[in-house]
Amino acid sequence: MKKMIKTFQLLFLFLLIFLIKPALASALTIDAIGGNDSIVGLGSTVKVYETTLTTFTVTGTASPSAEVQIALADLNNDTVADVEGNWGVNFREVSYGENDLVVSSGGETLDLVINVAEVASLSTPSAETATEETLPESGALENTIIIFAFGILVFGLGLTLKSKN
Repeated sequence: MKKMIKTFQLLFLFLLIFLIKPALASALTIDAIGGNDSIVGLGSTVKVYETTLTTFTVTGTASPSAEVQIALADLNNDTVADVEGNWGVNFREVSYGENDLVVSSGGETLDLVINVAEVASLSTPSAETATEETLPESGALENTIIIFAFGILVFGLGLTLKSKN
């Protein structure tokens, strides 16, 4: 009976590691454009970014060492995230007007419109473009619920088997 309990514990540990790894993986983010990192939710909840810069750096995070594809209008840059998941690309001579930014990595995609204005404009989102922050769509909550339910099941089986001895 003790062997059966050890087997269930090892199975639980394996599944915990297997299920928690994707939940802990860094979700794809756009952290800053042109050094302005005060805006949370770029590309997810914030869909329009306004600037007067035609040369800037776009930075963000992804899973460590993941390939990241970045397309801004007709400019394409691919990069690889470092071991901590940080990535960044430089864009030069970005056209005035609306430019679609699409960032993709590991099945995740973020999109954002960067409006490059010829006159001074706000570099933070306006009330119309900013929305309430929401949970990421990565599915981490579902994985946590599965892990929690499985843990309760294994713990309950362990107590049941122990009480029968």
